[in-house]
Amino acid sequence: MVQRRGWDHGDKLGRVQQSAGRGAATPALHAIITPCSTIDRYHDDIHDKGGCLPNETLGGGATMWAYSSRSPDPALERDEEKWFPVFLDRHATTNKPDHDDDFVRHDRDQAGNSWRERWLKRLDIEPFLPELCLRHQRRDGCWQPGSVCEDYSAIKAAVPTVGGWCDSYKNAVPALMANLSAPVKGIVGPWVDKYPHFAVPEPRIGFPLEALRWRDRWLKGIGTGVEADPA
Repeated sequence: MVQRRGWDHGDKLGRVQQSAGRGAATPALHAIITPCSTIDRYHDDIHDKGGCLPNETLGGGATMWAYSSRSPDPALERDEEKWFPVFLDRHATTNKPDHDDDFVRHDRDQAGNSWRERWLKRLDIEPFLPELCLRHQRRDGCWQPGSVCEDYSAIKAAVPTVGGWCDSYKNAVPALMANLSAPVKGIVGPWVDKYPHFAVPEPRIGFPLEALRWRDRWLKGIGTGVEADPA
């Protein structure tokens, strides 16, 4: 969809995603910035450690349940050509006191109740992720998606990988540095599982600027000097 809309830089796509390994081998990607991620969802994930279930199995499962059970946004019920201008308009008018009520009323008029039907249907089949871990306590096909250790050579995108010593996702940085043949840099600090421009404990770094330098180099071909940065 991103390519169809012309949001990419020619034929080059980039992505920034925290706590995830999925999609790193997507052919269209030329740069992927991966903070706080894992290379092996079975042996080295905060929700599963080789079949053992850490406390975060329940904590993370409950958090994701809260996220994934939220209702769809009625604005996105419209076809693809309409929802993005609505999205921009929504952000442009957020300072109006009556914005929320007007927007919800407008969405309800335009989209009908199909969003509610889809929401209730999704709630009926909503998975509880700790149950998934309990059903797959041995390494099997369940853990392969997102486990880039299955085939490091599939990753062609340039990768800066970011980790924190106070995060349970800390082993991906040295593993990616050691195994990728694509351009790769590692940034490690004292942080928890957050982006390092607002993570604790300090000191922090200007992560948005570092991400921009990386994307400018590998998506736009601008010489930013990232190759010469310390690994």
